[in-house]
Amino acid sequence: MKTVLLSKFRVSSIILAIIVFAVSVCSFNSMPANSANTAKGYTKFNAETGAQIGTYSLTVQYGEQPAPRDIIGSDDRYIDWTKSGVVKIFSDGHYRGTGFVVGRHEIATAAHVLTSSDNGVVSGIKISEIKLFNADGSVAKKITCPTNSDDAEIAKRKMEYHIPTPFLVKGRNFNYDFAVIKIPEDLKDYQCFDVGYPTDSFVNSTSSIVTVTGFPQFVGGLKVNDDKKDSMYTGVGRIFLNGYDTNIFIRYTTDTAPGNSGSPIYVTETVRGETFYTVIGIHIQGSVTFNKGIRFDSDILKFLKGNPQVQEWG
Repeated sequence: MKTVLLSKFRVSSIILAIIVFAVSVCSFNSMPANSANTAKGYTKFNAETGAQIGTYSLTVQYGEQPAPRDIIGSDDRYIDWTKSGVVKIFSDGHYRGTGFVVGRHEIATAAHVLTSSDNGVVSGIKISEIKLFNADGSVAKKITCPTNSDDAEIAKRKMEYHIPTPFLVKGRNFNYDFAVIKIPEDLKDYQCFDVGYPTDSFVNSTSSIVTVTGFPQFVGGLKVNDDKKDSMYTGVGRIFLNGYDTNIFIRYTTDTAPGNSGSPIYVTETVRGETFYTVIGIHIQGSVTFNKGIRFDSDILKFLKGNPQVQEWG
């Protein structure tokens, strides 16, 4: 089946409209099956302290514990610095996981990357740094928290992150394992991804291809990422048979490892010589037979792309 994607301009226009999230992969005429499984309440955290700073809700108009892993069959991942929107997230100088730019001030990731759970009590982490990279693997930009920007307007802004409130229950509810970080600096030069949601026909077809790009700790048994070592890797695989369960997750054979949490799950298409990457989910965990991520639906797209609590800086 041919994967049909909208142009970047049309994707942005539709998402900004918010009225109906019609962006999809393979067809545009049906809401995603998991639209009923929504997380409409959200909690904000101060990224510098990890403290909660408020709650809010969003309305559209119309779980389980992450595990290390995993390599399915042979490890066919390859080093890839071409995705400028993929970022590496640190807390107190220690590598936490992967994220990806979804807007001028927005980075998406997995909620468990930004939280810890001590005896079942869930708390936010302190974000110390976020790295973005050039196509040669050098560091293009370091975003610190608090910001060290020389721009007075940017310097007075505070980095924060937003997590679905249902995720914060004792033990964490991994049906809601997605989050967005609000960044003071403008990230428009690093946007290489569109976002959309996958239709049932796409996630039920074992011919559907999905890609995951991020910062795994290990590749081929060798440590390729830690607090000081940076290596971006891409893996390509197929949707796993019956590619979703409970309509919340996408399952796939794409190789991952610890450190890939928060990576974009995306599809690639070239139209009239131009290549488009459309993210349809966030990687959260793996197992021996398949790896798994949160499947985007209309509520998640509104949270990431139509959220006035995040986009107030324009």
